[in-house]
Amino acid sequence: MNLDGARIAVLVEDNYQELELWYPVLRMREEGAEVVVVGPEKGRTFTSKHGYAATADQAADDVEVAAVDAVIVPGG
Repeated sequence: MNLDGARIAVLVEDNYQELELWYPVLRMREEGAEVVVVGPEKGRTFTSKHGYAATADQAADDVEVAAVDAVIVPGG
């Protein structure tokens, strides 16, 4: 699979499941996609069920739908 140039948004919120967030983020980046972690607030750090941190690169309100090729909803 080659995802060079693809822009993918992955949603994050408190109490996320680690594998459901980080596995897709890392695998999509390995394939060349630009992956953006999106949360309710840019720069805010969210904590997983087991205490791991993930910081939002972008706020959900600031995402332009036309600029995103895919959205990954962890746990969804």
